Amino acid sequence: MLYKRAQLLTFNILHARKEKERANIDCSHLIGCADYKMPQVMRCYGALTFSNSLASKVDNEVELKEEPKEEVEIRANVLKVIDYIYKNRQKILADEY
Repeated sequence: MLYKRAQLLTFNILHARKEKERANIDCSHLIGCADYKMPQVMRCYGALTFSNSLASKVDNEVELKEEPKEEVEIRANVLKVIDYIYKNRQKILADEY
C-alpha cells in the first residue's frame, strides 16, 4: 500500500511540474498504479476478468477490506496487464492502425 501511494505521489508531483513549469518530464520509469480505476477500465475492455464471486462484489460496490487476497490479486493482475501493454506497445499500436 505504501509503495502504491509513493508511486501516485511521485507521478502527481512530476505531472504538476510538467504543467506548471512546462518542463519535459519523463515518467517512463514509473510503473502503472493499480488504483481502483485501472481495474475498472481493464475489465470494461476485457483485459481483466473476475471470478463470479468477485465480479458480484465489484458490481454491487461491496468494499473489499484492505489487503485481502482478492484486492492483492486485482492489483497484481493490473500490474501484469500494464507490463504486458508496455512490453507489447509497438505491436498493439500497429494492430490499432
